[in-house]
Amino acid sequence: SPPPQTHTGPEEVRSEQVLLFEEVIMSPQTHTAWRMLSPQVLTPEVVKAMGTVKLVCRIILMLGATTVAVCVGLCLKLCSWCVDEAVLRKLIDTWVVEVWVEAVIGSWCFPASTLRLSGELPKRDHRAAVVVANHQLDVDWFYLWETLRVVRGAGALKIVLLDDMRNVPLIGRAMSLAGFVFVKRGRRKKRAPGADVAAIQRGAEALAAGTSSILLIFPEGTTVNTESQAQGRRYAASHGRPAFDLLVSPRTAGFVAALRGFEAAGVPLEDIIVYDATVAYAGYGGEVPRWDLGFERERDVDLPNFSKLVHGVPAKFVRVDAVAVRANDILRPCTQQKHHDGGSATPKKKTKNDDNERDSDESDDARSRRWLDAAWTRKNEMLKHFSLTGDFPQECGTVVDVTPKRRVLPLAIVTAAWVSALFSAGLALCVALALLFPVALLATACAVVVAALALPILGCAACASLPFIAVAAAIKLIASWFTGANHGPFHLLGGQRTRGIEGTNDDLSENRSSSEQESSDTKPPPIFGEKPVGAPSSDDDDDFGDDDDDDDNLLEGDQGDNIVH
Repeated sequence: SPPPQTHTGPEEVRSEQVLLFEEVIMSPQTHTAWRMLSPQVLTPEVVKAMGTVKLVCRIILMLGATTVAVCVGLCLKLCSWCVDEAVLRKLIDTWVVEVWVEAVIGSWCFPASTLRLSGELPKRDHRAAVVVANHQLDVDWFYLWETLRVVRGAGALKIVLLDDMRNVPLIGRAMSLAGFVFVKRGRRKKRAPGADVAAIQRGAEALAAGTSSILLIFPEGTTVNTESQAQGRRYAASHGRPAFDLLVSPRTAGFVAALRGFEAAGVPLEDIIVYDATVAYAGYGGEVPRWDLGFERERDVDLPNFSKLVHGVPAKFVRVDAVAVRANDILRPCTQQKHHDGGSATPKKKTKNDDNERDSDESDDARSRRWLDAAWTRKNEMLKHFSLTGDFPQECGTVVDVTPKRRVLPLAIVTAAWVSALFSAGLALCVALALLFPVALLATACAVVVAALALPILGCAACASLPFIAVAAAIKLIASWFTGANHGPFHLLGGQRTRGIEGTNDDLSENRSSSEQESSDTKPPPIFGEKPVGAPSSDDDDDFGDDDDDDDNLLEGDQGDNIVH
């Protein structure tokens, strides 16, 4: 039987990439040996360097895909004068948003997580839909987008974001082209009261011009922490609403504005679907973090955040449950309907029942409060159950585990697009410089020709010489093991000439007698440690006197003197 598969290295070295390398790439014969050697090869420094390289690659690929999306979106916007608005919105959703999602979120840029889904998931075949979800982490939008990829509705998703994201270079422009809605929550001094509500309503009206749109809203307005929860409790107490242990009391104005925006664009309330989504993550234990921790946790350390996600550490699994209701079960239709023939608005004929139903107690705010409070009470109980058992209650229905596939083709196409664009821009710059400086035109052409001819030859030569270089390095390494001491042929060839030898070869030849000169033809000249004639001798100096004839011949005459030098 094979030996047990154990390793002696620290556990932090066993990263996800190492496990993938062991299970998929390596053969079973070398698996055991690798597990024993990998802690020595993949030291923490090596793993950290690999993580840094992967992080830089992810950022470059994301920026490249976003650049392509912005360029395509701007090109489509330029055609808005000759294309219908609904067709333009569909094109942007398909060729900008959905392609970006598949090339970034659905590719190998980010590792996949298992989605445990239950309930009624959002569908793209609706004219308009609103998704309201609890806001636990800064990656809620990411995994909700992954959920919509499962039902092929990723291109239709639009998110209500803080206005700060609009100012992010390149990314903010891409979000604006995609139809995202920006609000300045908590910045009332910089914006008129009600401006956020008006922005959400205008955004919903613009989205309704397309064929299908799904607007994602977080009614809590921020992620859960001690400070936001304290503010939510004060808000709930002042408005007579319930407070929650694990959630923040939801606001109603933005939610109502989204529904009324779709309705104002001509979508009836009965055709607007509201999805109440509850999201939880593996490792959630009910902790409400301090505000200064940001998106980190003291106890629930396994919860994901965007920093971990970019570094290649995903959630183990994400639990999502959704309940669908129609908007006319939450709000009542407006008494005024827009007529698009001229843009005027005419009131509907009022009845006594309408006046009774539209009194102050049943206003939009009151009805939305009642529905949101009931939904958040349900969410709070579900999260408590999840923190104790690791799953939602059984009343949520059948659970389906789905791991979204990672696709390579969209990322490859998008990457090829921006790489070729950069290459073309560089080539155009070179041509422009060559035309501006005619003297450099010939030099540039010659350099291109030489590079085109020489680079393949040099590359082939380098590849062919690699085995010889490796063999030479191995021989040198083995030789250094056997010649570590200050003796041996390698030490002699690498040593320096000793200046303490009395006299030189010329001096010796002058002091010799004629008989000695005749016999010197058959004797080798003195080398290295051998003493010249007439010098005091020792036992150590005679160690080199028994060398082979071949070595003596190599050191005869000028060759010997050159080697000594």
